[in-house]
Amino acid sequence: MENLPDRGGLEALPLPRLLLALQWRRFGGRLTLSRDRIVKQLTWRDGAPVLADSSRASEGLAARLRDSGRLAPEQAAQVTEHARQRKVRQEAALLELKLLAPKELLAALREQVRHLLLECFAWSGGSYALEPEEAGAEAAALLRVDPLGLVREGLETRWSPERLLAGLAPQLGRYPVPVPACERELKRLACDPGARALLDALDGRRTLDEAIRAAGGPSGLAAAWLLDAAGVLAYHDEPAAPPAAPEAGEERSVAAQELEIVVSGAGAAPATVPDDRDLARRPAASDAKTSEAETLRRQIEEKIARLDELDHYGVLGIARDAKPAQVKRAYFTAAKHFHPDALGRLGLDELRPQASEVFARMAKAYEVLSDFERRRDYDGSLGGDDDADAARLVQAETMFRKGEVLLRAGNFRGALEFLGPAVQLWPDDAAYAGSFGWALYKADATQAKQALPHLERAVQLAPEEAVGHQRLGVVLRALDRTEEAERAFARARQLGPKKGQA
Repeated sequence: MENLPDRGGLEALPLPRLLLALQWRRFGGRLTLSRDRIVKQLTWRDGAPVLADSSRASEGLAARLRDSGRLAPEQAAQVTEHARQRKVRQEAALLELKLLAPKELLAALREQVRHLLLECFAWSGGSYALEPEEAGAEAAALLRVDPLGLVREGLETRWSPERLLAGLAPQLGRYPVPVPACERELKRLACDPGARALLDALDGRRTLDEAIRAAGGPSGLAAAWLLDAAGVLAYHDEPAAPPAAPEAGEERSVAAQELEIVVSGAGAAPATVPDDRDLARRPAASDAKTSEAETLRRQIEEKIARLDELDHYGVLGIARDAKPAQVKRAYFTAAKHFHPDALGRLGLDELRPQASEVFARMAKAYEVLSDFERRRDYDGSLGGDDDADAARLVQAETMFRKGEVLLRAGNFRGALEFLGPAVQLWPDDAAYAGSFGWALYKADATQAKQALPHLERAVQLAPEEAVGHQRLGVVLRALDRTEEAERAFARARQLGPKKGQA
């Protein structure tokens, strides 16, 4: 990021991009984040946050220690009053009152920074302000919180897949490769397993969408957003040439293979002269590209001709009862094909105005249909017998997503509050049933018998999902139904050991 204004909006410059920019610039000073009446101030030293404060009393250090059970309510009140009377920070009051050992206080302060920043990831708007200053004399090294880890966690746990994909939509159909000049940044990013898996998939012959799928899981999607925001990827409109096959008996080092990928991804000519088979394949590839261009031209012209008569569902080409996941998939599939930036690759620049109009309508349709409240109101304006089912389905998906976030965070009892209603609203969804049953068991192992029917239902609805068999096996084993448990584990291994991890 070449220019970083001292003030700005978090819609124009999303928080994760701001945090990465501050880290790369080794910023020192104060970062203030504001939304409505909420103000959070973070002290930065050498590119990392070290202290955090909030205008909300419920987010103060003493309150957090009380809520986590590390301070009794009367102790938390004592800290707040002591800090007020002595006009010192709450961490100083904690030490003066000898309620926390120094090592415990350091851990609490780091957790405070992490918590306050992660909460801001969920903001839909707001603003920031920077006040650079010289580094203070305090020993801030022990308090440093890694911004990269914070961004990674915030993207995975606070940003929805829709929001992540929206930022990547223009690039999903292009072919990314790591930028060799960003070696230092790449090494840091590669410490994360999700980013490492994605980098391994970026061979120049996969589109970004294909690489995300190869990396797998929400961490792969978050890693794609992170790598893109960090500016360490170069995008190409054509796949890189496949690497030349080694001579018989020739061994090639890993470093040599990686170098070849980078060179070919950068658009360099292949090291070997193409043989007759390569030349024979070229007309076929050209014909395929021409066919793809004509298909896209026809789709754009057909959409434009009917744009005024199509509702949001028709624009995206989905049914009225489409689940939120289907809405998302339809939009991002369309984004890859209709986004104006995708036309240049196929030589259809003259259709950019029409494509822009189509894409704008698709974006509007997605914006409405991906939001429960707005979709409900929109369905009501359309009328028809499917309104109740569509609204119920959207509500169930919304509850499920909230429950899944808590489930991944290990808050099983909190997850039940959302997963239970999701199952009640839409009982014929394998993911809803499986997650609810698993949360029941993890929240209280004595509930294994109550969890079992839901896990059995999940396997019945999605017999090819390994994770359902794995979870079912765990609960069957807890109920001493050993033979059935072993069969479930065997099925999970057969379907895929990695996906089968509970």
